[in-house]
Amino acid sequence: MSSTTRRRPADTWGFKKEYYELSVKLAKPLFDAVTTGAPVAATDCPLAALQIEQGTGRKPKRPVEVLAAAYGFEE
Repeated sequence: MSSTTRRRPADTWGFKKEYYELSVKLAKPLFDAVTTGAPVAATDCPLAALQIEQGTGRKPKRPVEVLAAAYGFEE
């Protein structure tokens, strides 16, 4: 797993007015990876999920959903 796939772009820090643009800049490698072919984006942080969706147009999954799919327990 690359560091891009482990990066957290949000938390409350990234939604503060004075840090939002910097958080988007820091998250750009993650956004690029998601939009250019990453099979899935996953996070356990609701704020990171919101920023990932805003930055990519793709709704990330929760880690447990990725594990369930890997074990064949998809809905």
